[in-house]
Amino acid sequence: RTQAWKGTSDVVEAVARMRSDGVDAILLVAFHVPPQYSDISWIQEVQPHGDSNLAMFYRECDIFISAGKIQYGAFHYPSAEALAVGTLLVTSPYYPASAENAFIFEECSSETIYKAIKQAIDSTEAYRQSKLHRGIKDTKHLSWESSAKRFLNSLRFNDK
Repeated sequence: RTQAWKGTSDVVEAVARMRSDGVDAILLVAFHVPPQYSDISWIQEVQPHGDSNLAMFYRECDIFISAGKIQYGAFHYPSAEALAVGTLLVTSPYYPASAENAFIFEECSSETIYKAIKQAIDSTEAYRQSKLHRGIKDTKHLSWESSAKRFLNSLRFNDK
């Protein structure tokens, strides 16, 4: 993403710092790597078109970073999708992310993203697993099956 409010440059800088700390990180970017980052060997563009490919993309990530500088609190598909498939999430404060299911940075900057990634890496496996399980639980109501049931129930209720 090339727009500054998307936070891509902050993510790249944070991951570069993790790499300078000795973390052998590869940054997978879905759909489009901005031109200024296309020559960096540890940044790879992927094209996860379709639901199953997108789910596989999220599952392949040890940590999914969802960064942005606007619309905090708004529903955010990438955050919801990462949580739903059980991927550890480091994110701006987008719904449905919470302190119970993700590592949230309140201000989008390379420093805050770096700290959130470091917190995720340095946490115990049990703590990370508790966030993963909570993320799956917190997104169950967003499934198509659940949404369709609620919709049909509302039609039945309104029909009376």
